[in-house]
Amino acid sequence: MRNKIQQSLQLSKSKGWSKDDAEVTIRNGRSVIPVLAAEKRQLKGFVHDESRTGQLVYIEPIELFETNNELRELEMDELQEINRILLQFAYQLRPDIDALQEAYQYLGIIDFNRAKAKLAMDIDAHLPILSTDNQMNWMQARHPILLISHRQKGKNIIPLDLELTPQGRILIISGPNAGGKSVCLKTVGLLQYMFQCGLLVPMRQNSEMRLFNHLLIDIGDQQSIENDLSTYSSHLLNLRHFLQYSDAESLFLIDELGTGTEPAIGGAIAEAALEQLNDAKAFGVVTTHYGNLKALAGKVEGIVNGAMLFDTRELRPLYRLKIGQPGSSFAFEIARKMGIEEQLLQRASTKSGRKEVNFDQRLQEVELEKERLELKANELEFTDNALKELVEKYNAMNEKLQLEKNMLMHEARAKAKEIIKDANRLVEKTIREIKESEANKEKVKELRTTLESTHNELVDKVLEKPELPKVVTTKTKVIDEVKVLAESPLLEDMVRLIGQQTVGKLEQIKGKNAVISFDSIRVTVPYLQLEKVQVNKNQALKQSSNTQYSSILQNIHERSLQFKPSIDLRGKRAEETLNFVKSWLDEAMLLSQKDLEILHGTGNGILRQVIRDYLSSVKQVERFSDASLEMGGGGKTLIKLR
Repeated sequence: MRNKIQQSLQLSKSKGWSKDDAEVTIRNGRSVIPVLAAEKRQLKGFVHDESRTGQLVYIEPIELFETNNELRELEMDELQEINRILLQFAYQLRPDIDALQEAYQYLGIIDFNRAKAKLAMDIDAHLPILSTDNQMNWMQARHPILLISHRQKGKNIIPLDLELTPQGRILIISGPNAGGKSVCLKTVGLLQYMFQCGLLVPMRQNSEMRLFNHLLIDIGDQQSIENDLSTYSSHLLNLRHFLQYSDAESLFLIDELGTGTEPAIGGAIAEAALEQLNDAKAFGVVTTHYGNLKALAGKVEGIVNGAMLFDTRELRPLYRLKIGQPGSSFAFEIARKMGIEEQLLQRASTKSGRKEVNFDQRLQEVELEKERLELKANELEFTDNALKELVEKYNAMNEKLQLEKNMLMHEARAKAKEIIKDANRLVEKTIREIKESEANKEKVKELRTTLESTHNELVDKVLEKPELPKVVTTKTKVIDEVKVLAESPLLEDMVRLIGQQTVGKLEQIKGKNAVISFDSIRVTVPYLQLEKVQVNKNQALKQSSNTQYSSILQNIHERSLQFKPSIDLRGKRAEETLNFVKSWLDEAMLLSQKDLEILHGTGNGILRQVIRDYLSSVKQVERFSDASLEMGGGGKTLIKLR
């Protein structure tokens, strides 16, 4: 077919029936040739179509007609064969259709659970504790979409700590614009909805969550021209719905309650609505700038204040929620940062009055300063504990050295007694031999010579006096395998105090004083009392040994500072967890750590059981137990080493 139509196309071009740039095309599933309308009767065939302008017609050459029909019949036969195969295959599957549908549904569940698991791993999500007493205690909660977005940009996200109890069911969040109030509200709504849909949530594993029958949310502007709704009227419709359906099993989230109308009236309606929602025992989170709603928390039981903190020094929001106090809007500070003229701000300040604003600002500054002091106190406590540990280690080393000294002294005394005993035995033997020889002069002289020789040997043995090396020159003398040099010592030279034996390195020269390093100890001494020395090979080996000992102490000190007494093993497999705990405990024993913590989570209890079985087999573990409820309960194990 391809060859035939190309021949027809070349013929049509050569006769002038088609344009020189004409090509074979497809019309109605058939291969056709574009021919000039005036020449359409010159080429025998069937017309399938024409161009929009009517200048061209598309003709199928008569030579191809039969072949095209045959091809079309073969295509139809192929479709019929496919249908026959599928029909026969369907007949074979039909008896097992119920099992196939169940398998299809099962695969869907597996795929869904895998997707949930991948999402949980991506956002570092966990299964929190399901509360049995209607508590909501969220720790380190993060908005999943914000978490992923910030991670891609290399930015950190500020986590959210939230607590709602039957005594404080409704949280009123206030604070500056762009301070994170709406994000906080959206985080609460999204995480609660994820939890109720069976998804793991990005918060700490020992957080507590509860279930609600109704989630009532009013966030954003829902005005509608079509339904004749303004911003305020749309909020009122939602509020009416909330008041109608809220009960003790409801959670409502309202952004900027009462806005959209006159502040005094809008604030009054918002206050009355909150009181009614509180009477219905509903749980909720509300954001606002209204002062009367902030004051409501101090008057009505069940409603508490929360503030999005603002750094008044840097003039920037901190995106941290602080429950228990109201927040200021910091409208003037934000306007000043955005470039509003100071003259305009001064005029606005005069008109508004700054008493309440200044009070809120001072309150928040005090709170921020309190947090800074608490942070410093924690750092001091950590440093104090580290110093206490070092003192205990040095005391233990000192006791060990004293014990070794006493043992050496005891051995020396025993050795001296044995030497004296041998000497007395020799004296008695000598006296006895003198008596037996009846004072023979030659015999007495011989015994006296033997006694003096033995006496000298015993004295040498007791004193173990080393042989002094010879003096080399008048300018350079050798004492105890160290050569004293005549020139003045410089930095990095080996030196010692005149008349002393211990050699050190000159590290600094400060006026008339110098700093010498003896192993790991640095001493400041007068520079004029130093003499430069040259250490021979044996002394260098000894110095190298001391340096090596010093580096070992330094290594142990660094490992002590880097050691973490609290580890998080959530999400790890039992086998890798056990290997990690073994090496971690070994290092803790080496560094004399006593109090340790392992955060393993609650889950099914498998990881907890594996860890505690191993701890039971370690003799150096004095005891282990659950943490207190506020510190994690059964999800954390506290360890005390001997």
